[in-house]
Amino acid sequence: MPQLNSSQIRTRKAILNTFNQLLAVRPFDQISVRLICETVPVHHSTFYRYFDDKFDLLQGYLIAEYDAVKDSADHLTAIIDQIMTHWAQFENLTRFNAQRDIYYELINMVSNILNEQALHTTTPGLLLDMVRESPHADYATYGLAGSVVGVIIKWNQQPDVNPNDLRQLFTDLAVDWQVQLAGIRHNTQSGASSADFS
Repeated sequence: MPQLNSSQIRTRKAILNTFNQLLAVRPFDQISVRLICETVPVHHSTFYRYFDDKFDLLQGYLIAEYDAVKDSADHLTAIIDQIMTHWAQFENLTRFNAQRDIYYELINMVSNILNEQALHTTTPGLLLDMVRESPHADYATYGLAGSVVGVIIKWNQQPDVNPNDLRQLFTDLAVDWQVQLAGIRHNTQSGASSADFS
């Protein structure tokens, strides 16, 4: 995206904030570009200056949410805390959303965010370290994103979900991922070879 002036930054932020407000009260499949534009209010052409469609807006929203926690010392806990802070949005994006292909979109978006952060920043964090230390970073980001979204899919199938259960589940998974990262480090240090997927 080209450099934005202060007015454009405000407009883009207004669109993102409106999306956040709508997602707090409506499932994702019930939010249209038209509704967003009417609520901001902005013309459709203004929306399309900043976002290709509502999925591009969703990615912009996820990036903004991630940016709010990316410098945290405990990266994974900060991400979980962000989900808990925006619990209504999270449920309307996943559990109450009738558009099931959203999970595939989420895997791609989370993978892109992890990949960008792992390869182009020095931000610390368990997931980012796993990507950086993997001999196949692009596959690692996609696999980790799939794991996170897969847990959300499975967890959302339960009739009575408790946000604190999700926190504990991801905490337990973080332990599993730390074991995997230790294995990656061990294999790297011992000179064990891996298949070349490139």
